[in-house]
Amino acid sequence: MKTEIEKLDHYGRGLAHIENKVYFIDNALPHEIVEYKIVKDTKKYTLATATKILKEKMPDLIADGELQLDAAIIPDIAAAIAPGSPVAGKANT
Repeated sequence: MKTEIEKLDHYGRGLAHIENKVYFIDNALPHEIVEYKIVKDTKKYTLATATKILKEKMPDLIADGELQLDAAIIPDIAAAIAPGSPVAGKANT
C-alpha cells in the first residue's frame, strides 16, 4: 500500500488521508510517497509505519523494529531478546 504524506501531526508522525480516513504513519515526512504497514486500524483512524522510504532514501541504512536499550547496546542480551536482528547489540558501534 502506498500513499503521499501531507504533513506531520503534533507527535511528528506523517499524516495522510485515504478514502476519507486519517492515517498516522511513523517514519515518514511531508511530500514523501511511502509504502506502509498497518499497525492498528480503528473506525476513525489508522496507525501505520513506513516500510519502504528508509530503503529508498538511505539504501545502506540497516533498520529494525523497536529494541529495549539493553538489547540495543549489550550483545549478550541482544542475542537472547532479538536473535537475528541486524542491529541488536550494536548501537554503540
